[in-house]
Amino acid sequence: MRMKPTSVLQIVALGLGLVSCASAQATDGAPVIIEGVVPDETTRAALVQRLRSIYGETQVMDRLQIAAVTTPANWSRYVTQAIVGELKEISKGQLTIDGNVVNVHGKVSSNEIHDRVQSRLKSAFNTTYEVHDDLIVDDTNARQALLDRTLASRTVQFETGSAVLTPQGLAVLDDMAAAITRVGVPQLDIVGHTDSVGDRQANILLSVQRADAVKAYLTARGIDAQRMVVGGRGPDLPVADNGTPAGRARNRRIEFVIRRS
Repeated sequence: MRMKPTSVLQIVALGLGLVSCASAQATDGAPVIIEGVVPDETTRAALVQRLRSIYGETQVMDRLQIAAVTTPANWSRYVTQAIVGELKEISKGQLTIDGNVVNVHGKVSSNEIHDRVQSRLKSAFNTTYEVHDDLIVDDTNARQALLDRTLASRTVQFETGSAVLTPQGLAVLDDMAAAITRVGVPQLDIVGHTDSVGDRQANILLSVQRADAVKAYLTARGIDAQRMVVGGRGPDLPVADNGTPAGRARNRRIEFVIRRS
């Protein structure tokens, strides 16, 4: 994941050694970038080697510069110690060390991981360093997993060719309403899907109507309508073979997807 680089002007103006490095691997395969100014080649080599040992040889892009900058005592050792494996737990992250001021930004998936990253970073420095933690706990994955477990292998059923929910479909939605309330979803996509029988455009319209029916029922169960966005994909995203009755039944489904911030 590529981070926003720290400006060279800022480094020069402060007159202090600074390292800025990505703290999580990008899902698209983009490299981790380390850049800034360090006092010598030994420091540069140690930092790059440390990052490559965590992220892999081919995933680290070295943009460090060497210059005669003023650094606190033992700065190079402390900075190298701060490149810890826990940084991989951060997504969309940035670690910046400017003299004896340390800032870490990004998202982590739980309070436990947040505390672990914070503890490891603080233990890497002595008490003359200021460690500022701006990590955000984003537990979207855990909340999505709970919704997925609640739905499990069930489908929200409707009357054939209509957007009228069956008793079985209502029972599933009762469970989903409880799960959505429990996780406190900020915004939820409700997406309808159909099998491939019949006209595609008619199926897309039906999938939207079914998603609307689900939203209406969940609203009646106390879920804020403003937090739900409906959509329909018709037969375009099958999860099973439309050539069998069982496959078509699986494809006639409603998906509940938490939107990421």
